[in-house]
Amino acid sequence: MTSARLALASLMCVASLAACGGDDAGADPASPSTTSTESTAASAETPSPSETTPTVEPADGRKLKHDLAEITMPKGWTEQDNFGVPFIRQGADTFGALTFSELGGEDDQATSLDRIAKRQLRIGAEPGVKRMDDVVLGDGTRAYRLAGRVNSVTYDETYGSLIGNIEYVLEFSFTTEYGTIAEAKEIIASMLATWDFNP
Repeated sequence: MTSARLALASLMCVASLAACGGDDAGADPASPSTTSTESTAASAETPSPSETTPTVEPADGRKLKHDLAEITMPKGWTEQDNFGVPFIRQGADTFGALTFSELGGEDDQATSLDRIAKRQLRIGAEPGVKRMDDVVLGDGTRAYRLAGRVNSVTYDETYGSLIGNIEYVLEFSFTTEYGTIAEAKEIIASMLATWDFNP
């Protein structure tokens, strides 16, 4: 169910062209970042990368691989059907699901992290999901972060990076009937620590 929804979100993205905290039902405890203005003609407000990165044990289960990037899932997570879509990889367990997309080529909007983050927010159109501070993935790649509750039992986080003309999107969705938001964040952090571009 969740995998199908995440796959549809990834397909919509192409058609229009990833810290611990409390289990607060209202929102992610991380607040939206303050913004700074770029000193260029095409200036845009973009959150700064988080200053502190928590130390986590990297996930050591099965890998989800694209041609130029890969991420490792926790033990117990299994690779899921990608519905015949070549640019996505999916994984899940009973608590959560992940869709890992590699999008590239013709998108003239994929020119900055800020632009792809704003586009992802528009595509998702979930009022409870907000943009948070940018983060640094396992190999030093900068990524935007979106996080929040979709409804009373679903918590989502999305991370996106832009490397050359290739966009990578990590979409996480957790069912809080099977675990807490704090536990979800630990799982996400363990996977983000394994991010490897051009392995």
